Amino acid sequence: MNGKIIAVCGGNGVGKSTICTNLATVLSEDKIVILFAPRTDYPSIQSFFDMNIAENKSLKKLYDDMSIEESVDIKEYLVQYKNSNIFILSAPDTTNVLTFADNKILPEQNKCINMLIALQRMCDYLIIDCDTNVTNHVSAWGLNYADMVINVMKPTQQGLRIANAYQGYFSEIWRGKVVNVVNADKNYIGISDFEKALDVPVKFDIELPYDEQVELSENTGVPIINEYHKVKLFGGNYKKAFMELVDIILTDNEE
Repeated sequence: MNGKIIAVCGGNGVGKSTICTNLATVLSEDKIVILFAPRTDYPSIQSFFDMNIAENKSLKKLYDDMSIEESVDIKEYLVQYKNSNIFILSAPDTTNVLTFADNKILPEQNKCINMLIALQRMCDYLIIDCDTNVTNHVSAWGLNYADMVINVMKPTQQGLRIANAYQGYFSEIWRGKVVNVVNADKNYIGISDFEKALDVPVKFDIELPYDEQVELSENTGVPIINEYHKVKLFGGNYKKAFMELVDIILTDNEE
């Protein structure tokens, strides 16, 4: 098995984790999916699944063990979501901003690459919920090695500033195919105005419409799109647009 690496990137609050959660849920219907959240400031992805990640089955434990051992079995650190084909690697729920404060705990370049390759070989899809912290070299190498990068932006004034701040970095580091996603919210300023104000011109491939239930999904602990591709509590516009993104991934995988 040599899975496809999908790196989901963008600034803080643009909806990366929501997209990662729903992608994992849809793609795992008949494939093995590993959802990797390499951020080290707080546990992020598990709230979308109503899960807890224990200290001894976490990214923190993996980094600790990698710092003292020549090789580790990464399977031992993956946490399965219920009885699904989704396996999560994330910071433990006990994380605070000081948990990873010692730089020595972060893996060196060769260990980062080996870890990504090992994860890739265990699944059909490795989805990386990228860290916005540019010093997180695990996230950076994930972007570099990705087969596809999903670049998420919000068409708001704040989203514009975030996009302009990060676009130069992202365009320098990614190497795979890029899918640009505009993720609307209630402070929407319009795509045309947003495009004109971007420092680096971007052609958007997918527009995800704003929906309040999507915005609140983190609090429900249930993926918006479930394993049967049904969208609960709101209309089908979001599902239609999201499944267009899934189709891009599946089509690219067949080529």
